[in-house]
Amino acid sequence: LLRDLMMGAAKATFVEAWDEKMQQIKKINSKAYDWLNAVPPQAWCKHAFSFYPKCDVLMNNLSEAFNSTILLAREKPILTMFEWIRSYVMGRFATLMEKVAKYDGNVMPKPRKRLDKEIEKKW
Repeated sequence: LLRDLMMGAAKATFVEAWDEKMQQIKKINSKAYDWLNAVPPQAWCKHAFSFYPKCDVLMNNLSEAFNSTILLAREKPILTMFEWIRSYVMGRFATLMEKVAKYDGNVMPKPRKRLDKEIEKKW
């Protein structure tokens, strides 16, 4: 229950929803509440994320995605594998940077849709 409340607070896109979850956490475990309050919200709460990164990813399976990407390279000798990984990562970053540079908005389309849904639910 406490974990679910903490994740709810972390994923809250509005301060009001975050406050509601934090109050529920406080009722259940005041030490957990104090510990969470000691961490700046900008580091773990969606509602406090900056618009500048243009990405609101709170959690992802980055290591799993990376490992699945390099499966073919794992069979190669170590230096060849590292060179393949380096080339792949550079190409991936370049592609993503081009996409972000072309986008004019403050919030990317998928997070924007989720934000709009949250706005409809709360208001």
